[in-house]
Amino acid sequence: MRHALAQTESLESLQPTPTVDGVERVRTSFHAHFHCVWRYLKRIGLNDADADDCAQQAFMVLARKIDFVTIGKERAYLCRTAHRVAADLRKKAHRRHEIIEDDNSEEPERESLNPENLTGQRAARAMLDRVLEQLPLDLRTVFVLYEIEEFTTDQIAETLEIASGTVASRLRRAREKFRSIVSKIERQDEMRGGP
Repeated sequence: MRHALAQTESLESLQPTPTVDGVERVRTSFHAHFHCVWRYLKRIGLNDADADDCAQQAFMVLARKIDFVTIGKERAYLCRTAHRVAADLRKKAHRRHEIIEDDNSEEPERESLNPENLTGQRAARAMLDRVLEQLPLDLRTVFVLYEIEEFTTDQIAETLEIASGTVASRLRRAREKFRSIVSKIERQDEMRGGP
């Protein structure tokens, strides 16, 4: 993340050079949306390092094209760009027959929590990741944007460049599959005597 901060500090050296207002919009967008973009990338299956790299690339694209991005639409633009960068990464990894592994690192903590809350939060996050990794990518993407990142269906349609009806259909299917997977995991945990 420090690397990402350094990237935004050197925005003036990018080509083409954004306007002065554009540079400030990129900085503001970075501080407002970096965690959202990073979380989104993690939840669609990237490990910490790849999520960090893809998020940085998305911000670099935003910096180059900021003057063409509608004010107030920066988050959607960043998620759409990050989605494409992640898709390219997956294609390259597939061509090289690599497996993108998760290093089980935690999302950067935004606030300090007491140990009990932190443990509970980590357990809930691990369960969420366990369920999400079983969802097909197209359903997972819509589910994460809607349920976790709180995008509207119209924002998701714009971000992913798909029809609103497709978003609604995928979200419905994702919720059904999510509930089914959670039930299955809970039954397995009960049979093993877990929580």
